[in-house]
Amino acid sequence: DTSQMQNDLIACAKELHDGAIQCSAGANYVLIMGDGSGQFFAAVNPQLKKLDNSAGEYIAQVIGSTGYSRGEDKLMGPPEWKSDPQAAKGGLVAGVLRDGDWNIAMKWAADNQIKNNPDEKTWDPDALNWVNAPDYIKAAEIYNANTCEDRKVVNGVVTWTPGDVNVAHGRGGLVSIVSSKQYRSQMPDVIIGIKKFNQDHRNEVQGMLAASFEAADQLKAFPEALKRAAAISAKVYNEQNGDYWLKYYQGTRERDKTGNMVELGGSAVNNLNDNLLLFGLQPGANNNFRSTYTVFGNIATQQYPELFKNANKIPDVKEILDTSYVLGASSMLSQSGAEADVASFSSSGDTGTVVSKRDWSIEFDTGKASFTADGERKMYEIKDDLAIAGALFVTLNGHTDNTGTREGNMDLAERRAQAVRDWLQRKAPSNFPDSRFRIHAYGDSKPLASNATVEGRAKNRRVEIILSGKE
Repeated sequence: DTSQMQNDLIACAKELHDGAIQCSAGANYVLIMGDGSGQFFAAVNPQLKKLDNSAGEYIAQVIGSTGYSRGEDKLMGPPEWKSDPQAAKGGLVAGVLRDGDWNIAMKWAADNQIKNNPDEKTWDPDALNWVNAPDYIKAAEIYNANTCEDRKVVNGVVTWTPGDVNVAHGRGGLVSIVSSKQYRSQMPDVIIGIKKFNQDHRNEVQGMLAASFEAADQLKAFPEALKRAAAISAKVYNEQNGDYWLKYYQGTRERDKTGNMVELGGSAVNNLNDNLLLFGLQPGANNNFRSTYTVFGNIATQQYPELFKNANKIPDVKEILDTSYVLGASSMLSQSGAEADVASFSSSGDTGTVVSKRDWSIEFDTGKASFTADGERKMYEIKDDLAIAGALFVTLNGHTDNTGTREGNMDLAERRAQAVRDWLQRKAPSNFPDSRFRIHAYGDSKPLASNATVEGRAKNRRVEIILSGKE
């Protein structure tokens, strides 16, 4: 319950403001998925700033991460959506609007150039449409009930485990279209606490993080520890048993009620090295938290501008992120632990199922493979988008207009596609190894518009980015 977590932080901050050393009400810390943290901070920090006339000593901040969703959060839809994303136009999806699972659908739709209908009271045949559910379990129940509205029968759902399991076992018929398995950097489970408390108890906070990182290493290294954690989860959730939670923590493929093979579950724990990688504290690593916070904060603002403006606008990431506690925790550990969990790519062979295709209009200097200032700005947007989809191969298809010779255009198209790859590798080599890329040049052979007009030629000068991955 997001609102309850916000209220708990506010209750704790009020006691700290009144002179308490420790909180007897509310909570010192809450954990939420990082892609939804922008909306969370937009709601809670304006309330916390009222305690000290906007000085900001009692605001909530991210100080670290305990793990990732790596498959359990997903968009589920009919199999034809997976083979042809454009078939999702007119689809009606049940989910919690502006939540992390909704974010997955938003990114997938944008990457496939499918528009979103933010008004859950209307239906647009050319967009992805929504039924707003109060929680992720109810979203699954809406689909399982075969709900029919004036607009259309619900034929999709965004949810997370055990919601995906409930869909598969309760009604079936849907597959995982895209999930946090493919968008592996989208959903870090971040620790959020009150700035004042963290500063006043720095050693204890860093010790807490160090203990969390050591525990993650134990879970990674010892199956019995993971099995014990799953049994504890069953007691905490008061649902199922340890074997159930262990299976879906690890992620699995099984047949649903209709016989479809569907991916279910998938999570991970974060140790010290995972945190260093997440927050861009390792050499050559992108700050993936900044990317996911920024991308999904922008999506929420674009789709619901009236909700995120003025005092309630999504704050800059610099205000809500303090990585000094992760670095402090690292000095408390006698060893750094297991290597960070990173995606692996093969430099040859099949790149798997296509997840999305998107044409990016990147401005280059005329007749060259160098970026204009606007093109450079676009590249930062592309970097964030591809960093979030960290488990997917990146195919770069270069295209030109028909100005010049065919041979010259083929060469220029290839050099421009290579320029995109090279720029990404300079900015974040850890996120963009050579083996992740495939490059193709098409020159002027596949125009999107007529080359007879200035506008048409501009549209044809593009780099198509295809994201794909193996099941």
